[in-house]
Amino acid sequence: MTRPAGQLDAGHYPFPWLLVEGGGSRTWVAVVGDRDAQLSGLSTNVTTGSQSSARQRLRKLLGSVLAAAGTRAADVRLAFAAHGAAATQRAAERFADVCAEVLAGLGVRADLIVTSDMVPVVTSGDADRVVAAIAGTGTVFVAHRELSHWARASGADYLLSDEGGGFDLAMHGLRAAIRASDGRGRATGLVARARQWSAAPDGVRLSDALYNHVYVARPRSVVAGFAPSVLDAARDGDDVAVALVEAAAEEFLVGVRAVAEQVDIARDSPAVILSGSLATVESPLRSAIRTRVREYLSPAAITDYQPENLAAKVAGVVRLLHDGGAHMEGLKAVLPVTIRRVT
Repeated sequence: MTRPAGQLDAGHYPFPWLLVEGGGSRTWVAVVGDRDAQLSGLSTNVTTGSQSSARQRLRKLLGSVLAAAGTRAADVRLAFAAHGAAATQRAAERFADVCAEVLAGLGVRADLIVTSDMVPVVTSGDADRVVAAIAGTGTVFVAHRELSHWARASGADYLLSDEGGGFDLAMHGLRAAIRASDGRGRATGLVARARQWSAAPDGVRLSDALYNHVYVARPRSVVAGFAPSVLDAARDGDDVAVALVEAAAEEFLVGVRAVAEQVDIARDSPAVILSGSLATVESPLRSAIRTRVREYLSPAAITDYQPENLAAKVAGVVRLLHDGGAHMEGLKAVLPVTIRRVT
């Protein structure tokens, strides 16, 4: 793997560089150097939305943040993009094509590194033993020991993994509602919530209404939209919803346990970093997750990832790259990483 030409040292940036972080709904871009600047905007994920819109948003965000920092595009020597669009190595290479095109159009000629959006999360703390876990629409679990030993679990999207995430929880909630409505399952308040969520007219079978509501071009985010209803039902004491939330928390713990044990830090009280709306917003699921993680890992700390915390994200990238990128070799074994030169 080719290493970037520029070397970053802790606390010192010999040249201005760009940091891009993108998830399912938001994108953060920053210029790091003598004059920092950070902006955020809508999703630039080319795999889940319109490619043309994503390109335009990324171009506008990068152009705006360069202007805000008063940095010339020609002076940038590194662009580090950690993005949800880089879910696999092939996807990372495709997103690198998009980034390279946008950067070149702005006049940037620099090294480009594209990797998973998990990287800023798992490197945002300065501990040597870290477990990071995302529970949003999907789930991803990553752990490292001294940035040299890495492990990853889940993150293969909603058809293949993502157990314990929003889509998974919502799907089971909708199935429970249908089973209850047609006599195959236990009675549950999720029936009424599903009717309200899908705007089912009176007299229309719930299964028919839900069928029309979820079988659309991009069902993942639509289905995941029912997850808050499941959480609300659990908060109100609905037995079926409570059981679904407990099962989701168990799946979350399975992912945490898997990566912690693979890098041999499960007994070392590692730092735990939570990200994603289901893990960081107060709810019965968050409470169940934190209880299980404490019981299993006895972590040194459980913190919530703050995507607006530029200093923490920058520090993590610098830790990865300060020695010329040697730590990237271990990272590449478990997460997508592609490096190229924008010319």
